[in-house]
Amino acid sequence: MILLSEHSYERCKERVNIHGSKALVRAEKAYYLGKDIEAFDKVLSKYLANVLEASDGDELKVLGNDIYIFGSKKLITVFPIPQKIIQRNNNSKRRKVYYEEDY
Repeated sequence: MILLSEHSYERCKERVNIHGSKALVRAEKAYYLGKDIEAFDKVLSKYLANVLEASDGDELKVLGNDIYIFGSKKLITVFPIPQKIIQRNNNSKRRKVYYEEDY
């Protein structure tokens, strides 16, 4: 079972527009179904590794275009992948979805 910190709950509302119990459902989906750092190409995996190293978390997952950082099975924070990283990775202005999911 995944837990949400108060901070992560607020960030879900603020950054990815998910409210209430849906935040917990999305966190569990990210933890169990999200992609790990190793699943991405060099540019994005380097960025994600730096994000994880700078955080207090011990696990990072990507679901959609959002980064979820967990520590001891507790969601610490969530934020979108910066557009400039996506553009650098894609060499286009189109927003790439790294992991499709059914909403």
